[in-house]
Amino acid sequence: MTSQEGQLLQNEPVETKVTESAYRRLLGRNDFTRLLSGQLVSNAGSSISYLALLFFAFDISGTATAMAILAMVEVFPLIAFSGLIGVYVDRWDRKKIMIGADFVRAALILLFPFVTLFPSYLPPIYWLYILAFIYSSVNAFFYPARSAAIPSLVETKDLVTANSLSTMTFQIISLIVTPLGGVLVALLRPDYFLAFFIDGTTFLLSVAFLWGIKTPLKPKKVADREVPFIKEILEGAMIIRTSGLMSFIIGMFTVLSLGSGMVNALVIPFFEGELGFDSIQFSLLLSGSAVSGLLSALYLGNRSQLSKPLYIITAAMIWAGAVILGMSLISNFIGALLLFSSIGLINVSIGVPANALIQELIEGDKLGRVFSFESIMINIALVIGMGFGGVWADAVGSSRPPFFLGGLVIALVGVVGALVVARLRLHSQIDEIRSVREAEVIAAIPQREEEVMEEIQKIADLPDDVPTS
Repeated sequence: MTSQEGQLLQNEPVETKVTESAYRRLLGRNDFTRLLSGQLVSNAGSSISYLALLFFAFDISGTATAMAILAMVEVFPLIAFSGLIGVYVDRWDRKKIMIGADFVRAALILLFPFVTLFPSYLPPIYWLYILAFIYSSVNAFFYPARSAAIPSLVETKDLVTANSLSTMTFQIISLIVTPLGGVLVALLRPDYFLAFFIDGTTFLLSVAFLWGIKTPLKPKKVADREVPFIKEILEGAMIIRTSGLMSFIIGMFTVLSLGSGMVNALVIPFFEGELGFDSIQFSLLLSGSAVSGLLSALYLGNRSQLSKPLYIITAAMIWAGAVILGMSLISNFIGALLLFSSIGLINVSIGVPANALIQELIEGDKLGRVFSFESIMINIALVIGMGFGGVWADAVGSSRPPFFLGGLVIALVGVVGALVVARLRLHSQIDEIRSVREAEVIAAIPQREEEVMEEIQKIADLPDDVPTS
């Protein structure tokens, strides 16, 4: 057999043994491992710069409203540009999008600690808002491209495991690197340059991993598409609107984001300003969350398919609401650690099933627009929640009331969502869609086998003096 024949056969999906670990099977896919490795190193740097940014912003502003504005500025590009970006993610090479985004983020992050030296006609916190806006705009390209790339690198049966592994990289970093980052930030304060420099370096390392991906990540149907640009922007919304199942999922996450927005904007004002925790204690909270997140990601990742994903999501929402309600009442570090430690489990139990389900239900060449429209809806709700929570906290002089209401909203979304899933029998709809997709895959196997044999025959017919590798 020539080397070309061997390469051709190696590229074909190989049926694995039932006993083979899903993780081993996925990590044996070199291109997926490269994507995962790039995410791992960039998450390591981002976990440190995330802490540095929060404490740096609070140092130069000192108010809950300013922190809420920063959080709103970071999500506004996702609202304003996600529709446009989704079209480009479904048109352009997703590998090039991710590499370009990493280069730009590496340069931008180095500017953050120097805002106090910028021209004085704007306060430093305003310059930080501007940089955060640009940085978040670049993120708005990277994350939909990464999510849309995963189905091209793994088989459908491995989507849950792939998303679990993607989530695990964050949990591992939070467990190992975040506590060290908390110590580093505490030692550096009020000079945070080294923390941002480390993040910039990890983005460049991510580029090196992404550069090695060989699988084509440009959507296959781009060349045949002659749809007006504005129609493509709206197509993500139309895909969701015409699917009752997708409309329910996006609607549930949108309302959920109203509650989580109230909480997210007030994390530092609550834990540092109200409870008096320092960066080391806060990093320990994140590490406690990472432990439960890592364990739950390991558990979910061993399942090739989740039979009742919507019940997992809604149960996690109910638990999230209960945890946040509890945090609004505590006043000591041990209580906060016990409650916050389940946040990782909650995030994984919501994010992994949701992403895998969307990737499974939506065609690959449309994923960019669907993920982008989802981002628009979620982030509009986040901004509303953040603004409301920040202003309310400053008005009453406490972050506890917004925390309490945010937790109540999240719990109610979970309860109502579970009732709707049962009432409308949404899991039956999911099973029907899966059956149709499986039938389509089986029907396509003979055609693919014929194509492979034709390619092998062409190679076999080459003259002996023609190089084959």
